[in-house]
Amino acid sequence: MNNSSNIRLWAVICVALSSAFSAFAPVVRASDDIVFADFEGPDYGAWKVEGDAFGSGPVSKSFPNQKPVTGFVGHGFVNSYHGGDRATGRLTSPEFKIERRYITFLIGGGGWEGKTCINLVMDEKIVRTATGPNVERGGSEELSLASWDVASFAGKTARIEIVDQATGAWGHINVDQIVFTDTPPRVEAAPQPVSTRPEEVLYNGIVLPSEWPPRITDPKSRSPREVPYLEHPPRVINIDVGRQLFVDDFLIVILRPLVVLVLLGLREQELGVEAAASLVIALALRIRALT
Repeated sequence: MNNSSNIRLWAVICVALSSAFSAFAPVVRASDDIVFADFEGPDYGAWKVEGDAFGSGPVSKSFPNQKPVTGFVGHGFVNSYHGGDRATGRLTSPEFKIERRYITFLIGGGGWEGKTCINLVMDEKIVRTATGPNVERGGSEELSLASWDVASFAGKTARIEIVDQATGAWGHINVDQIVFTDTPPRVEAAPQPVSTRPEEVLYNGIVLPSEWPPRITDPKSRSPREVPYLEHPPRVINIDVGRQLFVDDFLIVILRPLVVLVLLGLREQELGVEAAASLVIALALRIRALT
């Protein structure tokens, strides 16, 4: 066998081996999602941990004195409630190259900008940020889907940091399932913080509920919604309030002559009780016809 035959033989063997090994190699297409962090391990791996708030690794449930945490995927998630709301800290990811259009993640906890947040950092600058939904007492520990559009940063190097620098109410953050994807995420509008306060009685006697604005449990429902501030309507509304002002002025203008006749007749004793009663009945019938 000459040299040219040997070269062709080795070429065929190399191609065959390459094809064989490639069959076992994972194929990553442009549209495949990349799970950057699912926080299922016993620790944070290559993430840098600072402070005490995040502990030594992900947790699988809420801490004592913390409301039940829901909405996370799998068994583990980031929870900066180690030591309560007073603890602070920071989690910083390894650097990565942006190769997908979107970064999605689950987030919950405090809604304090710059203090309980997840940030996308490039060249030591925060280019994207998000917080949890809660700033008032009450609220929920549920994690919700959020996302960043990072198409304009394609090919650049970045890192993610999860920050807890708050020490008051809702001074913690929960994060899970950070994914790089080309699929537009279906992210529901983030719930607005709900303010709770003592019930307030307005000047017209209507009692506002303690939770204001009221929650909408199903925004897509077509069923009639109850008016929350009329759950306990006042027994009497003053006639000089709101729409009553128009109605009463209208009745007074139309019926004033009859009212004056009745009052004058009784005062001057020129009108007997029976006649006054007849006028009152006529007045009542007139009101009924007008309303």
